[in-house]
Amino acid sequence: MRNTKVYLVTDDAPIPEGSKISKLDNRTGYKVVPIMASVMEMGVQQQHLLFNGVYNDSKVVIALGRRTARWIIFDSEYKPTFDAAGFTLNLKKEYLNEVTLRRNHRNRTAFYIMGTKAGK
Repeated sequence: MRNTKVYLVTDDAPIPEGSKISKLDNRTGYKVVPIMASVMEMGVQQQHLLFNGVYNDSKVVIALGRRTARWIIFDSEYKPTFDAAGFTLNLKKEYLNEVTLRRNHRNRTAFYIMGTKAGK
């Protein structure tokens, strides 16, 4: 699936200054970055080479540029709400797909996800 909207999610993002309750507010939340990426299913041979096993539903998400993410949310499953800075405190954790492996290439980043929620 070319040009699929996905959300890259990282945690431990500090709260923006305008949302803090006081100067001592040190809560953290999730940073959500919406991007367009190429999402592809992984074949059996590629899964065997990368993970040394075959899993129910594994995908590769290829994004342009050097990106970081701990989880990925697919737009077809869930649309998170976040502010203009990409920050949110509340996120439905059942839609988070954990990134198993991240590889940086010359001008793109590949995220490998094994056993996505869609396959369970």
